[in-house]
Amino acid sequence: GDCDSLSLGRLQALLRGGPSSDGSAASDDGVSPTVAGGLAGVSVVVLGACHSLEAGRAFVAAGCRHVVAIASDAKVLDDDAALFARHFLFALFQGESVRSAFERGKSTFAS
Repeated sequence: GDCDSLSLGRLQALLRGGPSSDGSAASDDGVSPTVAGGLAGVSVVVLGACHSLEAGRAFVAAGCRHVVAIASDAKVLDDDAALFARHFLFALFQGESVRSAFERGKSTFAS
């Protein structure tokens, strides 16, 4: 499917609540400039897009405790990402720790 793209510099600017490296304001697309201040309370961010590791690092730098992202050298099919997310989120909603939920999501691919 089609994906919207966001440069890493733009993402970092949105998370900081300031202008991006190209000078555009962080609120251009409706994201509140106060989002960076609120990220410290965010416990889990899941980035299901391919090559999202650098974006994940930006979330960690902004204060998120746990970030699940896809490394740039990994090839993940949409169906596989959805299956991982289903098992991961189910485990979280059942009260499992983030680590345990992550392992449960990964286990869907073990043969």
